[in-house]
Amino acid sequence: MKGQNLIILALLVLAGVIWGWRNLHSGSEQPDQTVQTPDFTASGLYSVSYDKLGQVQYRVYADQMQYYEKSQVSTFDAPRILIYPGPQKPIWQVVSRTAKAYKQELVTFQKDVVVKNLSNDGYIQDLLTPLLHVDLTQQTMDTDRKVTVVGPQYEQTGIGMHGSLTTEVVNLHQDINAVYHNEQN
Repeated sequence: MKGQNLIILALLVLAGVIWGWRNLHSGSEQPDQTVQTPDFTASGLYSVSYDKLGQVQYRVYADQMQYYEKSQVSTFDAPRILIYPGPQKPIWQVVSRTAKAYKQELVTFQKDVVVKNLSNDGYIQDLLTPLLHVDLTQQTMDTDRKVTVVGPQYEQTGIGMHGSLTTEVVNLHQDINAVYHNEQN
């Protein structure tokens, strides 16, 4: 019995030595655990982006912004963006609690996203969702989450949505419900 205990103890010690040696030599292969720091930060941000013809494409406002050069990602706290699909005036305003912009082309708005149609004759007045992807190059907006669309005399809800910022058309994908208000004078 004593011999078996010695063999088991020797095997445990050998396993510990091998495990320690392996961890010692694989330490340099472990991913860098450091937190990436922003290359640029701004408070009270106001920025304007122009197209090739010098027309305003969008205006961005935010309480805080952090830009990371390596990944070309910007993060925003309390962002508000005014989108100009045409040269006259902004048609859409998007606000949320946070947002991330990728290469200044795709913006993901998160937490209490409200899209407001600023044109007076729009069929859509407000669009509410917890998450929204806006492609500033293609002038589109998408989500796979619950969406509430509010118009002058209706309210629609659904799951998933694709919309065009230029044509002001929004298509809900599934589980669509609508309530129409028949206000009589």
